[in-house]
Amino acid sequence: SVEDNALPWDSIKAADYAKTNQIAETIEPLAKKHVERIKTDEEFGFIQEDIARYKAEKDITSISLNKKVREKESDDADARRLTRVNERQKLLGKEEFKTLDDIPKDYEVPDAYLDEAVSITIDLALMNQKK
Repeated sequence: SVEDNALPWDSIKAADYAKTNQIAETIEPLAKKHVERIKTDEEFGFIQEDIARYKAEKDITSISLNKKVREKESDDADARRLTRVNERQKLLGKEEFKTLDDIPKDYEVPDAYLDEAVSITIDLALMNQKK
C-alpha cells in the first residue's frame, strides 16, 4: 500500500450455515388470521374509506374559489369526522358527541396498526405454545 502504517490485506472466512425456510409455515396462518380480522375491523374499514377518498381526489388539480362550495366541502369533511368519532363512541358503548367542539382535546383515535400488531403477536405466541 502507498499509505504509511497501512494494515496488511486480510480476509474473513465465510460462516458455515444451512439455509432454512421454516418461517413460511409460521407466516401463512398468521397472515390468514390477519386478513380475516381486518375484513371485519371497523378501524381498518375507516382506513380503506380514506384510501378510496384519497385515490378519488388525488388527481384533482384545482379547487373552487366559490366560498359556498369551499364551505360545503369543509362542512362535509367536519361531518365525516364527527360521524366517524361517534361510530367509535357507539362501538365503545359511550355517549355520542353533538359537535366537533364537544370532543375532548385529549381524544385519541385508536391505532389500528398497533392493535393489529398486538393481535398478530398474540397469535404467534399461542402458536408457539402449541408446539
